[in-house]
Amino acid sequence: MKKLLLLILPLSLFTSSHAQEQYEINFYPGTGAYIETIHTPEAHWAVFQNMIWKIDRVTNELNTYHISKLITNLEQFAYRNFTDAIALEDGRALFFTSGSHYLFFEDGQFRIETNSQLFYPVIHAYEEGQLTMSISHGSKVATFDLATEYL
Repeated sequence: MKKLLLLILPLSLFTSSHAQEQYEINFYPGTGAYIETIHTPEAHWAVFQNMIWKIDRVTNELNTYHISKLITNLEQFAYRNFTDAIALEDGRALFFTSGSHYLFFEDGQFRIETNSQLFYPVIHAYEEGQLTMSISHGSKVATFDLATEYL
């Protein structure tokens, strides 16, 4: 019952919202992977229970993209465990997973990349096209260049 409530409650937050409003999306502790809301000029983005949600700021349209659609074999199962995300000025959203994968989401399309050094990344700062992040459960600090996508 609690899991059903956790899935329904966030959707109810969207139904009463009006276009142009700032969205307040709260995530409640649970067993699923979740991150806080991130924002782009065009949309609000969120991840909850392995689902990427995109709420258009102007039309208030909600689009959902379930991560299971990306999983085609067992090696890709790590795509579902998100650790952090960031919205970029160019309208893209970048989602990091716990298993050395990261997903760029742009124009309704996923682009999935792998970097074996990106193990449990957490973003600490974004400056001049670079992310400063901790990796390997916080045991290392690294810089991720968004232009080259190299650590």
